[in-house]
Amino acid sequence: MKKFILLLLIIVEVVNLSAQDCCWVFFTDKHDCSFAPYDYFDSKAIERRQRQGIPLFDSTDFPVNESYSAAVSAFSEELIGTSRWLNAVAVNTFHIDEIKRLPFVRAVSLIESSFTPASVSESLDSTEWMNISETKLFPQLQRMQGEQFVKNGLDGKGVRIAVLDGGFRLADKHSAFQHLRDNQQIIATYNFPLKQVDVYGWDSHGTMVLSCIAGMNGDTKIGLATGAEFLLARTEVALEPRKEEVWWMMGMEWADRNGADIINSSLGYGKDRYNPEDMDGTSLVARAANIAASKGILVCNSMGNEGDDRTWLTVITPADADSVLSVGGINEDDTPCSFTSVGPTADGRLKPNVSAYGHAFVANPSGADRYTYAYGTSFSSPLVAGFAACAWQSHRQWTNMQLKSELEHSGDLYPHYNYVRGFGVPQASYFVQNQSITLKDTSFLTTPGDSSGTALQMVATKWGVNAKYNLVPYLSWGFVFPSNLNNTFPVNYGKSESIVFGLRFKGNICKWYSLGVAAEIGATWYNLKEPRPDGNEADLLRYFNTLKKENIRVSFLVGEFYQRFRCVPGGLFGYGFYVDMGVFAGWNFAARHKTVSDNSDFPITVLTPAKAINPFQWGVRGRIGFDIVSIFVQYRISRLDVDKTGLGTYWNRELPDWEAGLQLVLPIGK
Repeated sequence: MKKFILLLLIIVEVVNLSAQDCCWVFFTDKHDCSFAPYDYFDSKAIERRQRQGIPLFDSTDFPVNESYSAAVSAFSEELIGTSRWLNAVAVNTFHIDEIKRLPFVRAVSLIESSFTPASVSESLDSTEWMNISETKLFPQLQRMQGEQFVKNGLDGKGVRIAVLDGGFRLADKHSAFQHLRDNQQIIATYNFPLKQVDVYGWDSHGTMVLSCIAGMNGDTKIGLATGAEFLLARTEVALEPRKEEVWWMMGMEWADRNGADIINSSLGYGKDRYNPEDMDGTSLVARAANIAASKGILVCNSMGNEGDDRTWLTVITPADADSVLSVGGINEDDTPCSFTSVGPTADGRLKPNVSAYGHAFVANPSGADRYTYAYGTSFSSPLVAGFAACAWQSHRQWTNMQLKSELEHSGDLYPHYNYVRGFGVPQASYFVQNQSITLKDTSFLTTPGDSSGTALQMVATKWGVNAKYNLVPYLSWGFVFPSNLNNTFPVNYGKSESIVFGLRFKGNICKWYSLGVAAEIGATWYNLKEPRPDGNEADLLRYFNTLKKENIRVSFLVGEFYQRFRCVPGGLFGYGFYVDMGVFAGWNFAARHKTVSDNSDFPITVLTPAKAINPFQWGVRGRIGFDIVSIFVQYRISRLDVDKTGLGTYWNRELPDWEAGLQLVLPIGK
């Protein structure tokens, strides 16, 4: 029992640590906060505001009151970050009620988010691509008529682009960015998780994304904006999903302060922490993206890679923000990529805005001269961001929202629209020649506002890993160990085991907490062996007159009621890291008892059904798992006795009550 209590305490401690609240604390005002825009902003940020008629003394740019921050920090384990735009601080805390009672606190909001990366195929030798076209453009750029920008000398010069991602491994050495280093086009970098300027490590995702905006393979363009300036921010850490939202929002403010004209965000926050109905543009990251747009910045964001998940079937945030240019993914034959997330938003707004190739030739961060082929809307967004920089260079007088509108008009499907491809792929000829665009495949298009547009929408199922309900089979393999046995009947550990087949159902109360039930059928084999006697007369008599080895099999039907705490989302199948705690009870419907004599003079094997076995059992269980694999421990509180004779004396066996092992879930759907 002491071991069980210790195990329970460990599980409770893990749950407590995961349940520590990461939240935004919003303040009522910015009292006594001074602001000097010419000291705070980069000259490019001043220039952007003046060019678009945006005031320099907007209250959202004023700093957060330091005394307010200090008071909240006193009730917090950690001050994660600060947002001027939201007039808020983000903290880790167990003391939400105390913080809410502070007179200057307007509201407290829990942070629930996790980013979605793209996927990458195996590396390819770049020599296969060197003579791909006379225009020195890869297909991903030819599809957007990128040669029109090249012929007219448009490469994004004068435009500053911020890239928010999980890291830019080897971007300071890779040959794809030699021109950026030679011309000092990387203006500033910042690593928000580590609070340092170095971003050239950790994740390779940002390196591939950057190459889709401005990369070169020799003299062949991977991205169109090779003449633009860049701000690189690391905002993502896979093991800190809730803090990523904070760092992303801080990255947006940092990009604004440092003069970004365009922000590319090839990540998003969706099914791991949100529900489909939340994708209505009201999340905090969506609000931050809209605020960035109000500062004159064009925000490009991937639609997400949930298109083949029937439990989602909508956009991810902040791509659901009204002022964001949301980008979907298409294949080379103009069909939508199977993985691209689809619109509309939860409140019925048109998304995506445009689309581009959802696969691209990119820089491979595994080597300074290596390249690879990658897929995901993480790459369609930067392709459009680089395109937008060239388009803005050709019409610098436009505001960011005018540019967003013109990018939609340049789509090769415009004025038609659908919830997978948006207005189509932007075309460079629209900006340099103002030519009319020839429609491509229009067999499945709809005009905005046409009721037939609903034909492209599918109804999201409520069944799946991240949906409201989940029903899955599982298999358990466990081992028995004897906490309640003395040395008279030690357990053979290598042979005392259980096999269980079960069916588990759970319903999500929220994204981090679920309640569920399970039904299972299985059997446990208990292998017991009596030690040899020590030589006294009583032991010798017992040795010669008893059976020395016993194999007892108990077959059972068991039901379980449990609660699940999902600590970290993610994993290949979306279950993430979780802790389960529950109780079980069942019926022992059959048992067999095999005994073998250990006396070489009288070898004998007896196989008899158990004449007496406790018909019911109950106890407690705990599981710690990641994705579809978990480690379980269970303690049977009820006694389980098998008496092969019915005499209830020496022949009675109290079976072990502890069991531990592995459980494998067989996922159905996503």
